[in-house]
Amino acid sequence: MSENKINNNEVINPMANYIIETLNEMLDSYRNICHIHKLDRVLSAYQQRFSDKVLKFDQSINDVVNRHVVYSNQLKEYIKFYLITIRTEPKHAIFEATVKVNEETNVLSLVGDISRINRYGSQKCISNSHLKKYCLCK
Repeated sequence: MSENKINNNEVINPMANYIIETLNEMLDSYRNICHIHKLDRVLSAYQQRFSDKVLKFDQSINDVVNRHVVYSNQLKEYIKFYLITIRTEPKHAIFEATVKVNEETNVLSLVGDISRINRYGSQKCISNSHLKKYCLCK
């Protein structure tokens, strides 16, 4: 896998806003105690490039015993992966996420969780351990 730095805001901004929307949706039930995230700035954006085998991957059968990987004959070049690091307001929280973009359908999705990069300490206003790193207490 290799990475190429991306500087085109037309490419980056929809993904950054998608991360913000996802954060705010996760915290929707906690709006009374957690601030709404707003995009302050994009700190970095990289397009991740994978080998041809990864781009041809179709499915995996029997993942534990007698594993068999099935590859298609065509590269899925319309699927792109980006590693995006953003800073939000208020309080300058820094988050990082891998966004998968299907350029045929313009559908964005997250690969894995959104990571909190900077220290967030003890968010005493929220007891949900999964959401604690995303909540900025009011």
